[in-house]
Amino acid sequence: MGWASAITDLPMNFVLKAFRQVSRVPALRRKFLRSLPPNTYVLADRAGELFVVNSSDRVIGKHLYSRGHYDVEKAFIALRLAGATPDFTFVDVGANIGPICIPVVKRGLVRRAIAIEPEPANFRFLSANILINDLADKIVAHPAAVGSQADQWLEMEISEGNLGDHRIRVQAEPGYFSEEKRKTIKVPSTTLDALLSDVDLSKVFIWIDVQGFEGFALQGATNVFKAKAPVALEFWPYGMGRAGSYDLLKAALLGSGYTQFYDLSNPVAQPLTEQVLDALRATLTGDSSTDILVLA
Repeated sequence: MGWASAITDLPMNFVLKAFRQVSRVPALRRKFLRSLPPNTYVLADRAGELFVVNSSDRVIGKHLYSRGHYDVEKAFIALRLAGATPDFTFVDVGANIGPICIPVVKRGLVRRAIAIEPEPANFRFLSANILINDLADKIVAHPAAVGSQADQWLEMEISEGNLGDHRIRVQAEPGYFSEEKRKTIKVPSTTLDALLSDVDLSKVFIWIDVQGFEGFALQGATNVFKAKAPVALEFWPYGMGRAGSYDLLKAALLGSGYTQFYDLSNPVAQPLTEQVLDALRATLTGDSSTDILVLA
């Protein structure tokens, strides 16, 4: 008896149960995703949220499909440390396809979210994922880049294999990821102050992941800083170095009246000083990064 005949002779409920068990193995799901043709759309549905992902995305899409989540645990930690309550608005700057804002809203950690994503393909996936999770009345999406000024057109370089590494281009010198070879598109800009002009800033949590452009994004957040809203952001020295944004980030944070921060990889409160930020930067060599939460 061949294996196909053996399977045919098994009860169907046993076969389906076995298939479901195998399909939960992350390594097998990753292997299946790699086997698909480029730009194939598949559904990730393993952790309570649904995500349409692109098979060509070897980072965020791969993690969502194989494990059902991507980096959202850090957001959960940050919300808890910030004392955010379910009546907060979560502002997701660089929302990609929704791996952070969708879980925090769907699980009731916040009341609603504002999601900002400038890259057109990612924005389409983000919009689709909001709809299939039945969150159209709780998440508003904006197709723009957040920077220091609104109503500008910025040059964005497109990453082919890591669809979370599209970046606003500030310079095109050769880089570790061959950034100088990437094709570019134009995207519109806005600011945090413009986006949040009619939002209660006393109940806002800001999450920023814009691949080194964070310093520019913070320049347009004067009202956010006045309200001392909690801000979590990616701290990636390589990306900030290419964008020339590290000094801007330091100036914005140190001049804002915030007093402490947490490295979300090791969440212990630290004083927000230039010396401590510089020391953290020095520990993150090569392409390494972390996420920090800044509090008043």
